[in-house]
Amino acid sequence: MMRLLKSEYQKLGKRKFTVVLLIALFAYSGYQIYQTYHATAASEIMAMTYETTDHQKVANGLAYYRYADEYLHQYAGPFNEDTIQKMKEDYQKIMKKYQRKNIDTEKMERIYGKDWESFLKGAATSKYMEEDVRKRMERMNIDGYGMDDKGNYFFNVFYKEDPVYMLYQRIYTGHSQYATSHELYGENAGQISSEIVDISVNQYLPRFLKGAGAEKELFENAMHSGEITNASSRIAKKYQEELQQGQLQYDSTVGNHLLLTNLNKIDFVSLLVIIIVLSDMFAQETHYKTDQILIPTKEGAKRLVIAKLLCGMSLAIGILFLQLCMIVLAAFIFVPLRSLDLTVFPQADAGYYEMIRFIFTYREVLVSTFFLTLIAAMAIGMVTMTISYFSKNRFATAILMLVFMILSFAINFRQDGWLAYLCSLFPSRMLEVNTFYSWMNGGFSPFIIFMDMMIPWKNIVCVLWIILMIILSVIIIQRYQKHFVKSH
Repeated sequence: MMRLLKSEYQKLGKRKFTVVLLIALFAYSGYQIYQTYHATAASEIMAMTYETTDHQKVANGLAYYRYADEYLHQYAGPFNEDTIQKMKEDYQKIMKKYQRKNIDTEKMERIYGKDWESFLKGAATSKYMEEDVRKRMERMNIDGYGMDDKGNYFFNVFYKEDPVYMLYQRIYTGHSQYATSHELYGENAGQISSEIVDISVNQYLPRFLKGAGAEKELFENAMHSGEITNASSRIAKKYQEELQQGQLQYDSTVGNHLLLTNLNKIDFVSLLVIIIVLSDMFAQETHYKTDQILIPTKEGAKRLVIAKLLCGMSLAIGILFLQLCMIVLAAFIFVPLRSLDLTVFPQADAGYYEMIRFIFTYREVLVSTFFLTLIAAMAIGMVTMTISYFSKNRFATAILMLVFMILSFAINFRQDGWLAYLCSLFPSRMLEVNTFYSWMNGGFSPFIIFMDMMIPWKNIVCVLWIILMIILSVIIIQRYQKHFVKSH
């Protein structure tokens, strides 16, 4: 068996296109991982170098994430009112000290021109027509502006305090934003004041930190409005009770959340590579007329097909497993991971991972991600080899599998009710683990209630695919044996 398995690997390895494709995939994955940790502002004009209260420069995305992680880590410990109060006081002290007062005239002139003040004032008071504003902005390559309900334009205003002000605003509240010309001219003139800082500190920050209670309230409101199922409501309350019985812990989740974001970068591209590589698994023997001379016995046929299936499945698993290893390794290199027993809670604008917050732990999500990803790899590999066996044509296999992939996205565009559950059965959707940890309109829930038991939908999906893969394997083995018996 090992000899046959080795032979199958050698056949795949002899195809230069396969080797190039795998190298390209891992290079693409490495670039995606790098981008997550080094993300900067989308616009070069809007990009800024943050500055700490110690006058240290935070010049790029990675430096920001590392600083934010270390800064938030100082609050690690029991998560209670004392912790929240301490963070409020620290944040308020910084915001008061670095309140926006001094306009950065040099930057304003560089971006808007020497007449920036008269231009911004005119735009905010309906002095200019839309065509005038649009032409000027296109000439200066500026996209950081908008229009209010009354048709008045507003633009970003830059202050000398912004590098410090916006750094800590982003760390504490998860977002940072420039001031706008509305705060200098028009009806909202003079809004840059201590009052605005107080609202941010006393209202937004506590609500952001005490999100577990807010999430519970969100579930209850959604439940009353019929947006989510009873299962989602029950699991939310179950976790809330467990969290409230023990002592909540707080720590930085910057590194944890960036890791989850990268795990979500394993997408349909990886599955397409698996499809292309395995589309020739059974078709190659027919193409080269070697299926009749390799092992022309019933027992030999069985061993050969098992070797092919094992080769294909292990290769599919290996491709995605190596990507997972790259992502985990990057987490240790760039931004450290904190306790995995913390509940999923995005902080400091670190990464994007849409799911139920404050309910599931990072450990639960990571384990599920690895499991679902590897099952998805096996599933797409098994379906590809099945079509390859029946079609005996690599191009037909690739085309049919491409249709299969497109179908999953076509259904997703109309995701509602039972279609949401159907969509989650596709391997390409199994890679989007956030689907199995979120609730959606139309009644989709991460859990199914059966005989008063809450069963995770992801477990049902995995079991269904395991059963289907076993059935397809048995069918191929049986038909492969009959093929050789009839021919000899």
